[in-house]
Amino acid sequence: MSSEDVYTSVVTGWRSAFAGVVGSMCVTAVALGLAGISGPTFEAALGAIAVVSAGLAGRLATARLLISGDGVRVGAGLRGRARWIPRERIASIGTAHLSWPAVFGVGLPLSRLMTRLTVRPGPTVTLSLTSGERLWISAANPASAAALLAAFGVPSTAGGEPSIMTNRRPWFGPKRIGWGYRPVTWQGWALTLSLAVLVVALSIVLGS
Repeated sequence: MSSEDVYTSVVTGWRSAFAGVVGSMCVTAVALGLAGISGPTFEAALGAIAVVSAGLAGRLATARLLISGDGVRVGAGLRGRARWIPRERIASIGTAHLSWPAVFGVGLPLSRLMTRLTVRPGPTVTLSLTSGERLWISAANPASAAALLAAFGVPSTAGGEPSIMTNRRPWFGPKRIGWGYRPVTWQGWALTLSLAVLVVALSIVLGS
């Protein structure tokens, strides 16, 4: 097999990006309201935060993965610098199917040598390096990535990930009547109530 690039994946978690922008704007609006800032200054500040947070969210919510016979290149955002990992430093490659909490590291093994480029739940590539570091990268087709790198001599553990990553119950599920989702766990209800409290606080601050 050629050592040229054989696998490329660019995954963007649009829901994560949208939630990040909305959350930043809500927090900023509450902070500006508590500081007594209103009128054109308030609108200009909120607009600036929206632009900046949208740019950051677009970068932080996109994961790039490129595999060749020489190694792996991973990065955040649609373009820009990426980390190069030589094939000799890769101890094994595997796959996982992450839940929403796991995207943010909840339920994953705790380690200072863990690097996450997870931007949405679902298919994920896992890389174990000879240094002990573990990388989690959102990818379009992890099974193909694992098979291709395994063809270059890297051990594959695809399908052997712990069940904690695959069997965790989602926080939200489809509504029984109508469209959309509803909380189905205590975490989902806690998040929903927190957002409701934030909206009420925001309305009080802006209305005062």
